[in-house]
Amino acid sequence: MQQVMTWKQALTRSFQLVGLILGIKLIRKSLTNFTEIRSFLREFSQERDKGLALVTFLGTFLLIYLVSSLVLGLIYYLANHVGASLKK
Repeated sequence: MQQVMTWKQALTRSFQLVGLILGIKLIRKSLTNFTEIRSFLREFSQERDKGLALVTFLGTFLLIYLVSSLVLGLIYYLANHVGASLKK
């Protein structure tokens, strides 16, 4: 018998999956395209207020991570409950 996921389990699984996907994309991009990273670092080093630029970059990354994790968690949760109700 398949156990139905709670919303906490679905959210945890989505955080893990989105983190894995973003990590793989970042590694793949860094291995294949050094010019983008160098141009970003050059712009970052020329920025007058480095703290603000870093906070903006990290904030944008975290916002994308959280929103995509929440959406994926909702999809997991709904798919799991619909699948469990169809099996009954």
